[in-house]
Amino acid sequence: MVPTDIESFYDHNQPIIDFLLDNFTKKWRPDASASALPDDALIALAGAPAFQAISAAASRPNMFVATGNMTHESQHSNFLAWLLSPRENHGFGTDVLRALFPIFARSRAEDIVVLREHVADLFEDEVTGDQDSGPRGSRPDVLVYDPVARAITVIEVKFNAKEGYRQLARYFTWATRHFSSYHKDAQAWQQQLVFLTRRIPDGVDEDGAGSEFAMTNLDYEMLSKKLLQFASRGAKGSGAVQDYIDFLALHDRPLESIHTEGAQLLVLQHESALRALHRRRHALRREAFLALSPDFAALGWEVDTAALAKNTTKVSLRYLPRDRDTACWHSECSELKWEMGVFVNDKVTPAFTGKLRVRSATRRAEWLARLGRVAINTAHDERVLTVKLALPIQQRPFPLTTHTLPQLVDHLRVRLRTRVAEHVENIRITQ
Repeated sequence: MVPTDIESFYDHNQPIIDFLLDNFTKKWRPDASASALPDDALIALAGAPAFQAISAAASRPNMFVATGNMTHESQHSNFLAWLLSPRENHGFGTDVLRALFPIFARSRAEDIVVLREHVADLFEDEVTGDQDSGPRGSRPDVLVYDPVARAITVIEVKFNAKEGYRQLARYFTWATRHFSSYHKDAQAWQQQLVFLTRRIPDGVDEDGAGSEFAMTNLDYEMLSKKLLQFASRGAKGSGAVQDYIDFLALHDRPLESIHTEGAQLLVLQHESALRALHRRRHALRREAFLALSPDFAALGWEVDTAALAKNTTKVSLRYLPRDRDTACWHSECSELKWEMGVFVNDKVTPAFTGKLRVRSATRRAEWLARLGRVAINTAHDERVLTVKLALPIQQRPFPLTTHTLPQLVDHLRVRLRTRVAEHVENIRITQ
């Protein structure tokens, strides 16, 4: 039965609601005044096919999410190499390889060779003549070839890094030099460059017609759609394929995923219901920060409630002078802006931070020396203190509901009273 009150509906559907709000609502701000929600608005939202599809994907246990091991391109290229190799135990044989790359349509399983980047060491001394290829030389993310059918594919996986066709062409040159050396007839092979990236740049065709090389531009949405048929086959690897599709769609590539169109339609057709749920989430986050007010006060800070009314991703803090603080400390502390970020995305670490209000490499160096810290990232020359807050669950933003709020508050309270308090005391005694 679908809960019809906002609080229960949000708690029951938190994963999909956060997915929609974080990715498809263009950073809505909390609106205090709102018209009454129609009685059937939540039922209509829950009954939408796109809502049910995304909800099912979000509620399934996912091994990629559990391991947290998909943050780098190498993990994606390793998984792709596993799927493409007919010798692995996924049960698909050559089907995935042929579905993605038709040049292997006539290849036999026993003739396919799949090399991953980290096992391509025998080629790493190849001289490319390109200075930015690094001391180890160029090494493609995935290399697939069939020496009998004379077919070769070089796959470059881009996940967070900037796209670069020049790099892919360099890798292709590297691979064909190897095949020229060993097979003497590299030019007679069917050759294909595959560029797997977040999105295909504007003005570039999927098949790269007219390129110097046979180019296939593949984004993660296309990859997910092509893999979808294998998720329902009942093979040994079907569950892993479904997990990978869900992981891309919900956690790493939501704006370029198989759910994008449905999510956009949900926001368009059910905006009033989603705005009400957005207000509920804002109220929960605000409640969590306000519950920590006594703990902030014990350290010497108060919550900026005016700022908190507008933004609950991070809480802004104002320093309150204490009896034992010297005038010097109070004066210097006004240089700093204090925040604690909890409900941040997976690109930002939850942390208690102190930052210079005005960037100054000199003043930052003085503060870091005072705190006994070393400047690691000189690009962020305004930050002088970062106390990372390991949260009790891997998912980010933290999945806050009525039921998880007390757990989160207790967890953060412990860290404020221990690690943060230790750093604050160190500031005071080293002034």
